[in-house]
Amino acid sequence: MKIIKDNSTVKSSGYTIATIGYFDGIHLGHKKIINELVKQAKQKDGTSILITFWPHPRTVLEANSEIEFLLSNSEKIKFLEEEGLDLIYLIEFTWEFSKIEANDFIQNYLVEKLDIDKLVIGYNHNFGYKREGNYNFLEKNREKFEFDIQEIKKKEIDENLNISSSDIRK
Repeated sequence: MKIIKDNSTVKSSGYTIATIGYFDGIHLGHKKIINELVKQAKQKDGTSILITFWPHPRTVLEANSEIEFLLSNSEKIKFLEEEGLDLIYLIEFTWEFSKIEANDFIQNYLVEKLDIDKLVIGYNHNFGYKREGNYNFLEKNREKFEFDIQEIKKKEIDENLNISSSDIRK
């Protein structure tokens, strides 16, 4: 598994499937997304990419908040490698980066830097300035960005559980 910093452009020769998130704790929802990513990449002899951030967005956006991480970076990387993920694309999360609108994030990272063929996200995933990006936003702009989208629905994980790293920390 490779780890690449966000100033790099990744052009794979084949099919590229990605997901986005911090992935602290690697709970059931994260596992489902990662397993789906790896499975589909292997089926198409492609590349699976996890786009993540450092430091944790809340440490930048809520400077006074203390976050208890569920996994260290090395534990997270070890788990992701064991799951068969091909690449981690690490973006430095800064105050300036937090102001990037969903549309620009997609264009700059998913289209131009990574040239993805498909994006897999969880049912409760949001991204971009003011968390404006989500599955509905992606679906509405599908043709503009020319990549497929898959939402892992709550019922595909466990309909009776609300799964999030924030809930696990409580």
